[in-house]
Amino acid sequence: MFNVSRRFKRLLYLLFFLLCILYVKYLHSVYLENESFSSVDVDFSELRRSTKENYILSADYILLVKRCTTSSKSASHALLASLKLQVKVKEISDDDDSFTLSKPLPYLIILDDNTIVHFLKEPIYQIARNVIIANSVPIVAICANFEQCNYHARALPPAIAYYKSYVRTSDHELLEILKQRFVYENISSTSLVFSLSPQSKETVNGIQPLVEIPANNVDLNKIPENMRSEVKKSKLISAYYDSGKVDSIPKVVLGNDLKGNDWLYKVLFLEACNYVTKRKLSFGLTRLIQVDIDDVLMPAKLRENALTKTDINELIKFQKSVSSFIPNFGLKLGFCGDFFTRGRHPEEIEAFKYLARSRKDEFTWFPHLFRHYQPHNLTFNKLREEMLENKKFAAKYGIKVDGSYAVSPHHSGVYPVVHILYQLWKDIWNVSVTSTEQYPHLKSSHGRKGFIYNDISVLPRQVLGLYTRTLRFNDYPGGILGLERDVRGGDSFMTILLNPVAIYMTHIGNYGADRLALYALRNLFHFVATNTNLKLRSASPAQMAQYHFNVFPEQTLPVWTMPCDDKRHMEIVPKGFKCDSFPQMIIVGPQKTGTSAFQFFLSAHPDFSTSLPSDQSFEEIQFFNNDGYYLKGIDWYKSRFPIMARSSQVNFEKSASYYDKYKVPHRIKSLLPNVKILMLLRNPIDRAYSWYLNEVSKMEKVSLTFSELIRSNLTDPDAPDFIFRSKVLTPGFYFKHIRRWLETFALKSVYFVDADFFAEKPAEELQKFIKWFRPEEKPVFNFSTIIEFNKEKGLYCLKKSVSAKNCLGASKGRSFSQSYDKLLPVDREFLRNFYMADMQNLKLMFEKKNISIPTWLRTWR
Repeated sequence: MFNVSRRFKRLLYLLFFLLCILYVKYLHSVYLENESFSSVDVDFSELRRSTKENYILSADYILLVKRCTTSSKSASHALLASLKLQVKVKEISDDDDSFTLSKPLPYLIILDDNTIVHFLKEPIYQIARNVIIANSVPIVAICANFEQCNYHARALPPAIAYYKSYVRTSDHELLEILKQRFVYENISSTSLVFSLSPQSKETVNGIQPLVEIPANNVDLNKIPENMRSEVKKSKLISAYYDSGKVDSIPKVVLGNDLKGNDWLYKVLFLEACNYVTKRKLSFGLTRLIQVDIDDVLMPAKLRENALTKTDINELIKFQKSVSSFIPNFGLKLGFCGDFFTRGRHPEEIEAFKYLARSRKDEFTWFPHLFRHYQPHNLTFNKLREEMLENKKFAAKYGIKVDGSYAVSPHHSGVYPVVHILYQLWKDIWNVSVTSTEQYPHLKSSHGRKGFIYNDISVLPRQVLGLYTRTLRFNDYPGGILGLERDVRGGDSFMTILLNPVAIYMTHIGNYGADRLALYALRNLFHFVATNTNLKLRSASPAQMAQYHFNVFPEQTLPVWTMPCDDKRHMEIVPKGFKCDSFPQMIIVGPQKTGTSAFQFFLSAHPDFSTSLPSDQSFEEIQFFNNDGYYLKGIDWYKSRFPIMARSSQVNFEKSASYYDKYKVPHRIKSLLPNVKILMLLRNPIDRAYSWYLNEVSKMEKVSLTFSELIRSNLTDPDAPDFIFRSKVLTPGFYFKHIRRWLETFALKSVYFVDADFFAEKPAEELQKFIKWFRPEEKPVFNFSTIIEFNKEKGLYCLKKSVSAKNCLGASKGRSFSQSYDKLLPVDREFLRNFYMADMQNLKLMFEKKNISIPTWLRTWR
């Protein structure tokens, strides 16, 4: 009796304990349902990458070393590019016996394609190794070949690099996204496995495991019999951190080539890059999630795919269930009011009425246009009418619309930009955020970016592989297995991993039929929540935009691309858009090297037409370096050139201010990928003095003489004299600037002019350029028939019979410089030493690349 009573009490205690757990879960669910999201919930302190002192933008900071035999972009390079990080690539061959690292030194080195062996053998790459050791440059090595990676930890031969299905992570602090001491199942193996014998503890060699292979998970049948006993005693790992005790080089080694479906190692690679750079590449663990359902009232073509009331109720259930992963989660419904009366099937018509009248308050709504028209085909008045009609429809049915967010049908007008769409969005809905999958291109989903135009933030959208025709499991590539593979570590999972803000676009049809969207999203969010430490959160569109541009401040301004190079973009540009007036060549400077003269003479060629003059910038457009002009868009830029009158016509422009501006090469390459670049190189000492004289001629009072200016130790970057000194001296660092241009443009697309030779023999230099630019032109236009030396001005001019304006202005040419005192010898010697290192590097680069060296540079000592 006593025993029964005791057991009964224990049972009561157990029931009470279970009730307490259920009550806590109930309180938590109530909290999630009633929680209101505010900006406080978004931890901006996580955004280490976005802070000014830590932000890494330059391609000089990450160096990827790969073998020449690999032509395509490697998996590691693609992952870093997906994080919108610029990567500098250095190719080597197996026979290379020297390797150098140029300044500025990289912040991180990625050894790809099994190149790690070159850093482990003596004396190969001794110079590079010494630099790495002396400057503590961290390394992340990709190792999937036994012979290349048999280092501190002994790598098992590839034939036995096999484990059955699961691995276990360590408790190393490197792991931030991946869970520590966690067993990951269903990991397909293409990895190299390293063995640590019990006699050599990790601490001896400085090796700390990151991913361990449990001994009972190794397929011993694939191991040679004479090695099985040793393998059983060893610790098996597939990734490790090496503190550098043996060779003084800290590194992370991954036994995986990242090319397969082993998602865990792709995450680990990014974790390693973040860790060794002290989290400078990280944008934290928070991921803001939004799910848009576009065209929510669109009728289905087939009755079996028509939306039903049950489908609407499933959406509501889905919202509540996902709240366990994403607090305060809610679907956003985009609508075209005209579709409401166009239902084809009885159950569909009933579902639309049920949604718009009875269940509308369960969701957040955002506008399309009333009739699903494409804005790029509409006039201003017609587009305005469409927006107003949609707004009236929402008011008629009492639909509360979040006017701060809108999406354009087919992404039309968002990118490529149609200005009237942005203008009317602001005027009618007060839109502040939109999204598109078209910027910069539809393909390469991990490469999508955002931008801000007309005070409206444009965020990138993802699609989960679900489109208007993807309604059944059989419609998905690979069927249900393909869908599961994508959400459980595949492309869909990567959209969350690689984007701090993920907006998923799905169509209403994906929520009927087989309800693929519900299946995909539920499994995706569950996979992320259970296998990573990522924190999925919901937020308002404005908060999502703020978060995105905090992580990617360089995306604030758009980078225009050429619509004619993208078939999808050409489908959504205004009718009549042509690409033939864009320039084929640009003279980029630098200033005071003869760029105006080159433009002036070249435009006298019967086929070469320079840009139209501007009231603000005179003969220069300055489109790519002036943000105000740049935001006017590519239509404005194209309008600055003559209309193409014949197929042989060549439009070109000259903007000498392009030369030393960091953002210009990338902007030009994005819009004009095939354009030719021309630079004139004058002795930087003479160029600096000439620029100084040009500027002081416009001043009422000169604060510093040239001697004082070049020797000044100014530190305030906003001080007028500091800015003046920078404009005088900074463009003269030719190696620094030219190297940046050649990182963007192939050498075959860049032409260098010896400015001194051009000043002495302009006709001859122009003919050399024509032969380079148009080798098919025969005979080459003879510039000597139109150019002559003007003794009065002391410079070359066009013959009066050629042009009424046959000479450049009063501030051009050597006669202008001769009206001032000559440069003092002591100042020339000071600047010679000032530019010495840069000129030596320039000379070496020109010799290596077989570029003709200007006369003044050959004699530089």
